[in-house]
Amino acid sequence: YDKDGYNKAGYDKDGYNKSGYDKDGYNKSGYDKDGYNKAGYDEDGYNKSGYDKDGYNKLGYDKDGYNKAGYDKDGYNKSGYDKDGYNKAGYDKDGYNKAGYDKDGYNKAGYDKDGYNKSGYDKGGYNKAGFNQAGYDRNGYNLAGYDKDGYNKLGYDKDGYNKAGYDKDGYNKAGYDKDGYNKAGYDKDGYNKFGYDKDGYNKAGYNKDGFNKAGFNKDGYRKGEGKLSGTVEPASSQLFIDGVAVELKGNKYEAALAAGEHAVKVSKDMFDTYNGKVTVKFGETAVLDIKLNQSKLIAKPPNSDPGVIKPLTKPSLALTSSLTQALIGQLVTLTVQTPDPDTEVELVADKGQFEGTDKSIITGRTDAKGKYEAKWASQTPALHKIKLKAGKGNVVGGKELDVEVKYITPEVDAIIKNVKGGLTMGANLTVDVQVRNNGKVRGRYRFELELRGVSNFPLVVLKPVELELSAGQSKPVKFDWRVTALAEYTAKLVVYLVGDLGELQRVSTYEAKLKYTALPKK
Repeated sequence: YDKDGYNKAGYDKDGYNKSGYDKDGYNKSGYDKDGYNKAGYDEDGYNKSGYDKDGYNKLGYDKDGYNKAGYDKDGYNKSGYDKDGYNKAGYDKDGYNKAGYDKDGYNKAGYDKDGYNKSGYDKGGYNKAGFNQAGYDRNGYNLAGYDKDGYNKLGYDKDGYNKAGYDKDGYNKAGYDKDGYNKAGYDKDGYNKFGYDKDGYNKAGYNKDGFNKAGFNKDGYRKGEGKLSGTVEPASSQLFIDGVAVELKGNKYEAALAAGEHAVKVSKDMFDTYNGKVTVKFGETAVLDIKLNQSKLIAKPPNSDPGVIKPLTKPSLALTSSLTQALIGQLVTLTVQTPDPDTEVELVADKGQFEGTDKSIITGRTDAKGKYEAKWASQTPALHKIKLKAGKGNVVGGKELDVEVKYITPEVDAIIKNVKGGLTMGANLTVDVQVRNNGKVRGRYRFELELRGVSNFPLVVLKPVELELSAGQSKPVKFDWRVTALAEYTAKLVVYLVGDLGELQRVSTYEAKLKYTALPKK
């Protein structure tokens, strides 16, 4: 060692040179001139690359840029996720962001923030338009407005029928309402609520007056008719009823007659003539046995009550008349007022006829204001009852009112005109009569013409004629006459007013000697 303590190699006894480093280049502290120890680390524990023995730099990151916790300076691990498990794009390993939605905007349940899935439906199964995959909205209706059963919000299907099978007017596909009636008011068998068909007949074949289409009631009588039967002695006698000869079968006879009083005459040479009157009631047979020189009248009592009208109930109705007192044959306007339009109406009078019919009953329907009118007249002086029955749906009601008909003497004039043609055997002639109603009694009149020879022989009774005459009206009446005997004839015309039930009331009598275009030669 030299005076400074260094050997020829330049090291002291401890092996360090003047610079303080040993032969390997390390100082007493164990670091080389760059400050690194044999392990390659500086006094702070970092190697020349700047990393400690664990591989982390002074900032705490390894050579890949991750700290001991495994995250880079931006806070993401080697897999690219932060401590909360989200990558730089903001999604976790399953692909969902912190709000719970994937990059397409759907959550784990598959719905977006508005609650719709990729198919466009919410968890209830409805799309943004409000319809499910079957095409129905939340109320159960499709775009056409119908539910799965095919009914719209008003409860009707595409054909317009509800679940019960009826349209908005209350009729089913067959055209009938719940009571079984169509719009015209008839059931499938063709009968209305009152039990009558469109012609006015019930299932038994009778109308409201009790007559069938042939004009007979169940007892075999025509309307307003009864029968007169009996015997005549001697059997060879001549029988006249109201001037019309009636054929005898043996000594028996039977004739259908209008209800009312009738004149009966039986005559035979060498026997006293029988003249009498008999009353025939509608639907009954009166019996009159006649023996010349000995008169005997037998009239059978009525068979039965013609019927009872059942009382009516409901609804709110009004029945009024234009007159409470009228003359025979004068038209009275009857007005029905109901709460509803198209209400079925039936008016029934105890006698008389409704205008436009030959019946004492009429049916119809009220107008849009619930009103119905009919005109009625009677030829019978009395206090008459008019009964109303009205119905709609299950509601039926009734009303009654009285109309007094007063008697006024009818006035009918007649002129028997000349007969055209010559009076010869077998000739077919016409006797013309001109009649005029000079009174106020409108109604049906019957004209009977009887031709009588000298001393009432021969006697010819022509077929009666009936016609309607209004006040002040004039009409021609024609009687057909087939000449069966030559004589100078006197014509006798009897005028009757025909009553409600066919009864006859004598009005006037006219007589005139027949004149011809050409008289027969003697």
